Amino acid sequence: MLQTKIISQILSSNAFKNIFRFSFFGIFAGILLGFKSKCIYKSNNKDSLKIIVFSSNRYEQDLDAISKVEQASFYTIPLELFQKINAIFSFKGKTENIFYHLEEDPVLLNLRDRQVLFLRKVGWVLKKLFHYDIAITPSMQYVNEKAWVKGLPEGGLPFVAIHKEFTLIDEHHIPRRVKLNKEEKIRFEGSRLLVTNQTGKELFIQSNIFAGEKIGVVGLPRMDRILKADSVFRKPTSSKQMTMFSFGHFSGDMEYIPRERKAHYFSINDDLGFVELVRDSHAAFARAALKRPDFRFVYKPKYNDPDWFAEIDHYVEYGTGKSIKEIKNLEIVFDPAPDLICQSTAVVGFNSTVVIEARALDKPTLIPVFAEAVGAYKDNVFFRDYLKLFETPSSAKKLEERLLELAKGQDTTQSSDRKVYQKFIRNYLGYDDGRTSQRVIEELKKVL
Repeated sequence: MLQTKIISQILSSNAFKNIFRFSFFGIFAGILLGFKSKCIYKSNNKDSLKIIVFSSNRYEQDLDAISKVEQASFYTIPLELFQKINAIFSFKGKTENIFYHLEEDPVLLNLRDRQVLFLRKVGWVLKKLFHYDIAITPSMQYVNEKAWVKGLPEGGLPFVAIHKEFTLIDEHHIPRRVKLNKEEKIRFEGSRLLVTNQTGKELFIQSNIFAGEKIGVVGLPRMDRILKADSVFRKPTSSKQMTMFSFGHFSGDMEYIPRERKAHYFSINDDLGFVELVRDSHAAFARAALKRPDFRFVYKPKYNDPDWFAEIDHYVEYGTGKSIKEIKNLEIVFDPAPDLICQSTAVVGFNSTVVIEARALDKPTLIPVFAEAVGAYKDNVFFRDYLKLFETPSSAKKLEERLLELAKGQDTTQSSDRKVYQKFIRNYLGYDDGRTSQRVIEELKKVL
């Protein structure tokens, strides 16, 4: 035990790690990465791109959609090796600034420069010896990828961020976000940046994060599955199900305050964000479940997180006096969003892309708009210019009533105005033609 501890201390020491910080060792790291990368999709097209994928677990649905174009093969970066390489360039006894671009410690800044030189060799090896065409990531924000985004292209392997965030932002959100981005000096140092919509592009340009001519608006790849007229998710269903995509206190464009959170989406003292809206909406959903035992009622949390489950159970007990386990037709599930939407008679959601998905699939879509959503946080409610496309219950009681009425077969009251719908989809998803995956491939080829 003592020997193991001593060896561990030696291996984690700055002196030992310094041996492997020389760029020469980047060649060996590149070889290891090349051999250990795992193919998750192989295209039969001889002209397909060979892509190495970072953070693949964060956009599996998008990768699946892009693979359908049959013009790219995907290989995942081995996470353990990726972490070990990053660890070489950490400094024991020093903590990095949580805002990456505000770091001022000369020791840590020097290590970043050395890591970029190291990763140049990695990029060269992956390009020349393993014939990768390009590297991709689902976000330009991941701190642990910053050095890779800069270093791999300097070694000859382009690095592109297919940024799946900011789908929901509206123009009135831009000024605050630009201010924060400039204060944190955020920038992207890769080869090209792909965004979902024009609003996202405008945000990056105004924030001076990346050059406008290198930003492409492509849409959201996973939406191809539901926007196509022949989508399998458009088949009529006779299942009797209601789905609530669970949301938290901080579901919206809110300033991040770590000390005020017991979990990423929940206020530590239940006093910030959409507290009453969340509690009463979840409770109303549970009460409706009790009144329609012949229907299946399901909550889908954003994350598979025990803390989130506990929050839901608390709301269920608040609304019904029962735990979720005591209500046979009420449960928490983790099925993919399109599957749940397809099976549902109606969908409840708030400030989420699932709201767009549900509406695109012509499902009655309920957005609760009461409590803080019409009070202190009304400016944090998304889709404000398009709310007539949805049902917007103005109280917990009305939410419960509408779920029960829809369960009885009553028609939805949401608008079917086609022009407004098309404008809505194009505003948030960039396009409504179901060809986003093809555009992504075209943009990647531009880089080459």
